[in-house]
Amino acid sequence: KVLVQKLDSNLSYGLYEDNWYKYSNTTFGKENSNNYLKNNEVIKDLVINEVSSIGTEAIELKNISNNDINLSSYSIGDKSGYTYNLPKVTLKANSYIILYGSDKASFNNKIYVGFHINNSTEEIYLYKDKILIDSFNVNRMISNVSVGLNEDGNHVYYKEKTFGKKNSC
Repeated sequence: KVLVQKLDSNLSYGLYEDNWYKYSNTTFGKENSNNYLKNNEVIKDLVINEVSSIGTEAIELKNISNNDINLSSYSIGDKSGYTYNLPKVTLKANSYIILYGSDKASFNNKIYVGFHINNSTEEIYLYKDKILIDSFNVNRMISNVSVGLNEDGNHVYYKEKTFGKKNSC
């Protein structure tokens, strides 16, 4: 008899050397390996892709996986300790969603996170099931620019927002 833990979507549970482990890929028809998830490791399938102060303050999240994900297990917060639980919205594989800075959190066709992006001292944190999976330090952000991840995963400045598409100069 096997008691299976509740798994996040897109995880597998397998036996390796007499112990049960979580895997990020199924191993059906193959022997399980030591490539299991270690110490409550979380699959990073969502990242803070771009932060902008051009016009409306906004944060772009990108689903970097090949699977649709439900955002209800994610939250976003700032350095003050404030966190906003994202609504039950499905984000398609390899697509983007924009969150807006505001005084009050709300969801009405747009997601308002309930905090403003302070260009001089802000840090933004992204959590999955209350475990930190990504962060973005806004300290070096300049007014009226956008900062996003380039292909190498480095933060670079953009003259214009690139929301909803691949970041480019």
